[in-house]
Amino acid sequence: MAARFNPPPGWPVPPPGWTPPDGWQPDPTWPPAPPGWQFWVEDAYVQPSAASGAAGWARRPWLIAGAAVAILLFGIAIGSGGRSGGGDVDEPPTAFAATETTAQETAEPDATTTPAADPDDPDDEPTEDEPDTFEMPDLVGLNLQYAQDTLQALGSYSLDQEDASGLDRFQVNDSNWKVCRQDPEAGTEIPTDTLVTLWSVKLDETCP
Repeated sequence: MAARFNPPPGWPVPPPGWTPPDGWQPDPTWPPAPPGWQFWVEDAYVQPSAASGAAGWARRPWLIAGAAVAILLFGIAIGSGGRSGGGDVDEPPTAFAATETTAQETAEPDATTTPAADPDDPDDEPTEDEPDTFEMPDLVGLNLQYAQDTLQALGSYSLDQEDASGLDRFQVNDSNWKVCRQDPEAGTEIPTDTLVTLWSVKLDETCP
């Protein structure tokens, strides 16, 4: 089974079949790989099974023809038996019987029907599920891209990024920035939908 190179979060995706040459080192601006990261993974491929079913019937045309003849003879025999009485046959009052049965079923309540909720009963009030929470990690000093990946792994996707230098620069490549300040603070237990704000500067700059 073939193996392929598995880049860590924040690294560029290599072309198919790429292997690192001798002495290759990752770009120092790329974020560090998470602890225990698997750089090589195996590719799995499942060979689809051949289709079957219709081909088996194609090899037995005599069986299909015999079944058709049997059905035809059975229909002729039923038609002949119905006309052999020599008189009109009274049909049972099926419509009336069906109507009577339906009325009876409608009148009888279903014992399995769930009773309606009582608005005055506090036990019948709907309960809301509590939101998922997580403990805010310490992201100060980390690569901005790695900090984002850490939050998303905890289920937090509501993120605001600010320029800590006050120049209102836009972080085009998050891997080239580092976190200087965060809100909420590390160790705070917060819901996963809480807005997290990260202030950062470029890697070669000093946090204010």
